[in-house]
Amino acid sequence: MNEIPHNPARAQVALMMTAAMGAISLIVLYGWVTSSFHITTFMIGAASMKVNTALGFLVLMAGVLGVWLHKRNLTIGCGLAAMVLGTFTVMEYVLGWGAAVDQLFFADPWTPVNPGRMAVGTAVSFVLGGAMLAVHDTYPHQRINLYDALITAFLAIPLFVFFSYVFAPDEVLKTPSVSTMPLHSCLNFLFFFFAISLLTSSKGAAGLLNRNTRNARNFRWLFLIVLILPLCLGSVLNHGVQQGWIGTGVGIAIFCLFSTLIIASALAHHTILLDHWFRQLLQERRRSNQLKNQIHELLEISADAIILFDDRLNILHANSGAQRILGFNPEELCRMTLVHLLPENRRDDTANLMQRYLQREPENSSLNLQLQHQNGAEIPVAVTLTKKVLEDQTLVIALVKSIEKLDDKIRSLEKKASTDPLTKAENRSEFEDFCRRVNLHVLRKSDFSFCVMMLDIDDFKNINDTYGHKTGDQALAEFSQVVQDTLRDGDRLFRTGGEEFIVISANVPPEDALAFGERIRNAVATHSIVSGDLTLHLTCSVGICVVDSSTADLEDAVHRADEAMYQAKRKGKTAASSHPVPTAPPPTNRRRFRDHLKSIRLRRPFSRLMGL
Repeated sequence: MNEIPHNPARAQVALMMTAAMGAISLIVLYGWVTSSFHITTFMIGAASMKVNTALGFLVLMAGVLGVWLHKRNLTIGCGLAAMVLGTFTVMEYVLGWGAAVDQLFFADPWTPVNPGRMAVGTAVSFVLGGAMLAVHDTYPHQRINLYDALITAFLAIPLFVFFSYVFAPDEVLKTPSVSTMPLHSCLNFLFFFFAISLLTSSKGAAGLLNRNTRNARNFRWLFLIVLILPLCLGSVLNHGVQQGWIGTGVGIAIFCLFSTLIIASALAHHTILLDHWFRQLLQERRRSNQLKNQIHELLEISADAIILFDDRLNILHANSGAQRILGFNPEELCRMTLVHLLPENRRDDTANLMQRYLQREPENSSLNLQLQHQNGAEIPVAVTLTKKVLEDQTLVIALVKSIEKLDDKIRSLEKKASTDPLTKAENRSEFEDFCRRVNLHVLRKSDFSFCVMMLDIDDFKNINDTYGHKTGDQALAEFSQVVQDTLRDGDRLFRTGGEEFIVISANVPPEDALAFGERIRNAVATHSIVSGDLTLHLTCSVGICVVDSSTADLEDAVHRADEAMYQAKRKGKTAASSHPVPTAPPPTNRRRFRDHLKSIRLRRPFSRLMGL
């Protein structure tokens, strides 16, 4: 058993009673050794405490000290010694052993009937007291009812003899079965009982003197009242009967009446207190249930999922918000583990992450996960974990919030930030990121090839100057739409300048690249732009360059396609040209654009290359 520290104040009282028990025993032993027989009894003519009885009380005193010091072996040893002493004396009476045993220590001049022999009641009390010490380490906690029955049986004998001496000492001396047990032996047994009770921690009756609950305190007050008041009343009435003031029957009647009133008053007081405490308990329970119901309702109406799971990732509770997010109802979730809610390709990594979190000190943690819906779809969620470490297990509350709409909104904003609002083509910023990602992650690490086409609307400045910017904007928008309709799935269209566009196509063979460019140019040329009464036809020049993993990077391909596009314009515009040859450098703004491409820094990870 684990050592439970004693209450210091009660331990002091227990030690004082133990010291009193030892003092009485030592005084008696001194009387026998010095032949001062008058100090071995409380009155001349009454039974004296025998030497073996005094030694037995010293053994009980040592056992109490063992309890106080948490010396289990000392306590058990003293208990067994006291049991042997009491059992040996009982056997003397039962078997009728001779005077040689009776005179083992000293002859008793006061009781020649039983010289040197302790009383039967004393012997039985030693057996029961020794048993209390021997089992004190386990029975008060593991076999509460047996220990309570043991202390009740022990307390009956000394209390009976003690009350007999208090109420009618003269009558006790005339009763051999009672008078052989002296009053100070009864006091020593009572001291032992209260000392060991004050050092006992138990949920049963043995711990009532030591517990600090309201019921235990109420019991102690009632015990003192019922013990002291009838004791005092009986002593007074007995003195009145001895002096002839009242008759014996009247005295007994008065004692029974007042004892009944005292006990009834104590029980009534106790009942009133219990009733008051019971009403308070019911009120607290109603408030607690009401609060639990309110908390449960709040958890159920929450749009977020609240999941409780243990350190083995077994789901213990889930609210209705979990069903709204994951599709499983709470009963189904409580038969699952958290691993079942993870996509199969992420289970090991996420499970290891959870185990590492469970092994850390209690703390809150937030992370983003992908959970699997009942229909198999993956749902992005934000999870906040709160851990509580108990004695036998660890519990974690997970607040799961779906960020699917937020994720879509973020993607929408990203798309908006990367798209030219007029032409719906991707803008220059997105093109720069695309070049960086391709150069870092694709060209030199795969067998991909890219066809880069520079598109430039011919004489677009004249359209703006002649028909206005509104018509020019419409022309740009329809031009972009025509080009996008011509592209394959996965091809990318970027607007990098006023009327300048770039097309990036993956895995286009060099022999097909020129035909691809011609198809785009013809689609633009045959498209009619209607603006009011005005009908326009656009033409464009196309510069083409194909690059693979063994050639220059994508930025160099853009430069070559740019040169090819200018070569096409020099041939007469509305043409497509590939395999550029060195020519005069392009205008200054194009040089700045190429330089800017070469100075791009890493800004975000390679996340999407459509068609790659």
